[in-house]
Amino acid sequence: MKYLVSILLIFYMLGLAAQATDFLIGKWQVVQSLSPKGAPPKMEKELNKLKEIYEGANFEFLPDNKFNLIAKDPQNNIQEAYWVYNSATKSIKVCKWENRGQLKPLLLELSARTEKDGNTYFWFDVVPVALKVKKL
Repeated sequence: MKYLVSILLIFYMLGLAAQATDFLIGKWQVVQSLSPKGAPPKMEKELNKLKEIYEGANFEFLPDNKFNLIAKDPQNNIQEAYWVYNSATKSIKVCKWENRGQLKPLLLELSARTEKDGNTYFWFDVVPVALKVKKL
């Protein structure tokens, strides 16, 4: 009986992990890039460059954990990378496919969440830029 409960608990946890990533699977388009007002001029210039790179970009999360980013400028594209979602922190880490066992070096580190207004945002973990996205 003890083993049955343990097995059921494991399957339940696996089901929760799958549900946590299900919402992310698919293609997401950036509809707006947001950053805080009043940043120092040098920082604002860099934030605007970053916002320009991602404005209109498509993030694609595949069920096999492959990841693609298609940006306006092909130089900024990321093709066939590997993504992992941490449901506890709501963070997404993206690395090169061949480094998927180590998750280093990271290509992107984001947080994903849906706000009370119903909009979904990808937040960069290291810079104050948020990407308002819609699922295609």
